[in-house]
Amino acid sequence: MQMDDKKKHWLDITHKIFSAVRFNESSKLYDLAKESVLPIVEIGSYVGKSSIIMAGASMEGNKMPVYCVDTWMDNGDGIDHFPEFKKNIKHYGVEDKIKVFRGNSAKMSFDFKLNCKDKIGLLFIDGDHSYEGVRRDFITWSRMVNGFIAFHDYISCDGMTKLIDSLMANGADIDLTNSLAVIKWPQKG
Repeated sequence: MQMDDKKKHWLDITHKIFSAVRFNESSKLYDLAKESVLPIVEIGSYVGKSSIIMAGASMEGNKMPVYCVDTWMDNGDGIDHFPEFKKNIKHYGVEDKIKVFRGNSAKMSFDFKLNCKDKIGLLFIDGDHSYEGVRRDFITWSRMVNGFIAFHDYISCDGMTKLIDSLMANGADIDLTNSLAVIKWPQKG
């Protein structure tokens, strides 16, 4: 299957941005963001690669805003990555498509509810990878989703694995692309 030119463009121009998100995971996020008819929320934006891909996809699709939620400080290296994030989203021409919520994701969920009355079409969870952190993000944000939830690092991070395995044990159907696990939400049945 041939990749469309606009998708290829966004995936190609962002390949130099450091990220643990692989090419085919980026491709899956692009597809989900392009099709979303409700706003997109990313928890854990780091330096912006997946943010830019989803914003680019949304521009090609239904033009939904992308909300990025992060402290930009909790990557274990003591560095504030927010300046690099801002530089990247400006460089790739999506800064007006991205709305930033800087802070703890649980607290930012309240700010999001005050600022956005819509449900979320795509929730991408890639922040705190501890089980407690992933579970907190899932519980706090999933009630606002009517579409898809994507989790990154399913295979490589124990907290992510534990939460997703528990969802599957309760009957959730997970679509897996490398370490990107996607679930339709809310679950029907």
